[in-house]
Amino acid sequence: MKLIVTLKNISECMKATIRSAISRAEWKERNPTCQIHADVRLDERSVFGSYCVLFRNVTVINSVIGDHTYVQENSIVNESEVGKYCSLAMGVSVGLPQHSIIGVSSHPAFYLRNTPLAKTYSDQDMVVVSKKTFIGPDVWIGQNAIIMNGLQVGIGAVIGAGAVVTHDVPAYAVVGGVPAKIIRYRFDEKIRNDLQESNWWNMPEKWIDDNYRLFHDPLKLLECLRAKR
Repeated sequence: MKLIVTLKNISECMKATIRSAISRAEWKERNPTCQIHADVRLDERSVFGSYCVLFRNVTVINSVIGDHTYVQENSIVNESEVGKYCSLAMGVSVGLPQHSIIGVSSHPAFYLRNTPLAKTYSDQDMVVVSKKTFIGPDVWIGQNAIIMNGLQVGIGAVIGAGAVVTHDVPAYAVVGGVPAKIIRYRFDEKIRNDLQESNWWNMPEKWIDDNYRLFHDPLKLLECLRAKR
């Protein structure tokens, strides 16, 4: 009996491995410019731009990942839209759902019907615990940072390592701590506004190839973009 069980487990493991390999191959076919590493878990609802990289043990659930964005090891992106040119470090969690604490118990069995729990008492979903999270272009999220669901993180913001973000983050703000607070801004207000209006992240790939050196100086970049218009 033990041998039969062992062989069955091996068979199921092999099937799971084959399914995973097929899924990875299909994903790669749909996203030829992207890179996917081992043990990545994706669902069919998620959409990826060009040149994305997903490192080991990344999970992406019902999310949109923009061009050139990478997600480092052991991170999860849930019910979120992540903009272009974003950098997600290791152990980052984006779009984590929350428990309701307005009732007697915070356990979801009492207020959710649509749940993977073994048993639920509720006959309907009484609260919304998972709202869409929006991460703007060019955002850097440091290692082990947590961004709760339903928030908006502005263009060019920086989330410090280990931060817990519980409120919206303005464009080009540097935040850190638990809960995260604004430490400073990357640029003065005029440059921040001009960069947001420039929409440089939507420039054609060829243009960025030819002008990448301008990104070392925001004033030169903005001057070039103005001249182009």
